[in-house]
Amino acid sequence: MLQRRAMTRRFIIAVAALALLAIGTTSAHANAVTDWNAITQDALIPGRPAGDAQVMVGIDQAAVFDAANAIEGGYTPYGGAIDAPTGASPDAAVAAAAHRVAVQLVPGRQGALDSAYAAYLAALPNGPARDAGIAVGEAAAANVIALRQDDGLDDTTPFVAPAFGPGVWEPTLPTPVIDPNLGRVRPLALRTPSQFRPPGPLALTSRRYTAELAETEAFGGVDSSVRTPQETETARFWSDNTTADWDRAVRVLAVARDLDLEQSARLLAFVHVASADAVIGCFEAKYHYLSWRPVQAIQHSDIDGNPRTQADTSWTALLNINHPEYPSGHGCLSGAAAAALTRFFGSEAGPITISSAATNTSRTYASFGDAVADAGNARVWAGLHFRHSVLDGNRLGEHVVRYVAHHLFLPVRPDETDEGSGDADGPDD
Repeated sequence: MLQRRAMTRRFIIAVAALALLAIGTTSAHANAVTDWNAITQDALIPGRPAGDAQVMVGIDQAAVFDAANAIEGGYTPYGGAIDAPTGASPDAAVAAAAHRVAVQLVPGRQGALDSAYAAYLAALPNGPARDAGIAVGEAAAANVIALRQDDGLDDTTPFVAPAFGPGVWEPTLPTPVIDPNLGRVRPLALRTPSQFRPPGPLALTSRRYTAELAETEAFGGVDSSVRTPQETETARFWSDNTTADWDRAVRVLAVARDLDLEQSARLLAFVHVASADAVIGCFEAKYHYLSWRPVQAIQHSDIDGNPRTQADTSWTALLNINHPEYPSGHGCLSGAAAAALTRFFGSEAGPITISSAATNTSRTYASFGDAVADAGNARVWAGLHFRHSVLDGNRLGEHVVRYVAHHLFLPVRPDETDEGSGDADGPDD
């Protein structure tokens, strides 16, 4: 029997992989949750900003969690209770939920998603169990889709740039500004996008601002003489889509930690729902404060009112991105992802491996915090951020995770304890 099940699993993945070639996924995974996380990642993330993509991944993983949880049981549902028939296939349920929500979010990828879905279902045993599982997954998807109606994710209100002045950001590239409306999207868990708005950028005349501007100016310039080749590589490594980086890493971690289908679903939902709300809160703060990028701060230091700074009109950052500086988007997302992993596993200890399509390399970190610190350094060494912005972003992500841990994906019985329940951490944020 075990041998037959193993052969079935290999056959499922082999057949599905043929369909996945159309959307760029060729690796094998441990269960339906990680399989479909990879499939939907390749549909939801490419071609869009990390923040927008992160919200989509969070929505999809919430539906996957509800589908798995309806059959396997044990936790409070995200979108609503579902009456799952006895014997319903959890693999079919997960596939149906992931596919249905992804098609709803990115209808332009329906052809590739439909092909992957058909191949996946064809490899499952035909019969009542598969049919029941599909019905459960469709119900989970319908619940989440209904919850997200008119959530603002499709808002295309044009951005109107403010008048430039001391500390005020204006677009730094001729391309469209990135995610100006993301901060108005209805969160997946938080009460409002501004619930954990950070305190704001440093005063332009403060000593800390002076020191941080000097650090970014020295290390972040395109022709920096103090940034080492390894630091340059780090800056480029973390210039990849942050959502893709962490999604790949968490999926691999679920397999490495030998999580079953239900716990894989819970892990991925927790990380991605929290990270989604972290980026929503992050962009709410970005377009609230409209704080200038280092390139503007350094080139226009003559108007900042700070006698300790000096303008360098020729300074150019190693990298550039077209949205306000404070707080750091990488800081918010990476801080949330690492904090969620720490809560789920009950320890900050890794290892965790991050792979970057920007450099086609991978890095393994001894702890989740080490990965966050590396990402934070990268943004300073790229000339994109002041360190204060990165650290405040990290804290925003941690606040969001604490809130989500106390409100979602909880054991049904309050006295039940397992990884990631968060019940012993004190009052809610």
